[in-house]
Amino acid sequence: SQKVTLDNRLLSVEELFRQRRKNVALEELSLLSEADFEAKPYELGLYLSLRAEGQRYKGDYRSAIEDWLRSAKLLATSPLNIRFGRVQLGLSRAYHALGDLRGAEIRGRDALAAFRRVNDDSGVVESLNNLARVAFIRCDYTSAISYLEDALVLVKDDERLTATVTCNLGRLRIHTGQWEQAEQELSSAIQYDASNNQEVPLAAN
Repeated sequence: SQKVTLDNRLLSVEELFRQRRKNVALEELSLLSEADFEAKPYELGLYLSLRAEGQRYKGDYRSAIEDWLRSAKLLATSPLNIRFGRVQLGLSRAYHALGDLRGAEIRGRDALAAFRRVNDDSGVVESLNNLARVAFIRCDYTSAISYLEDALVLVKDDERLTATVTCNLGRLRIHTGQWEQAEQELSSAIQYDASNNQEVPLAAN
């Protein structure tokens, strides 16, 4: 596959966002400009996606969507499949925040396909959770459960994520009248929460 070299400044900002050090990421990003990357389309695509992430963090969803759409065009033909998937996931979340559930679902499915194409289980789980959230808002509990059941298979080796997905499944099954399974799943999540001092989810469950 094609080898792509990316500017270390962009990689630094990307890592800061990954670590959720968003204010520091925004400070570093403010030192860069679109003009710095005009000669390299893939780097420009990454820059725009990072700028969009910053705009989403600040609540400027419409500007974030504009930048992510531009980024998607630049990265669509690149070998940067995981980053393209994250652009689609960002778009889905931004559309969701604006109440555009159709846009959120379409982009969420695109993100899921991108992550599945490169066997990125972490991205797949994020996408499935995102799609489940959209389905829940639409009161499509059956689809939401299906997404989370797929996610549960992928997180089975991570005790914390298993507990999180399991409790969400239990809450959804209440809406579908699957009382016994809901009770089993919530009880399982409660056991994990109590053993790991997770007081907020423990109270909720």
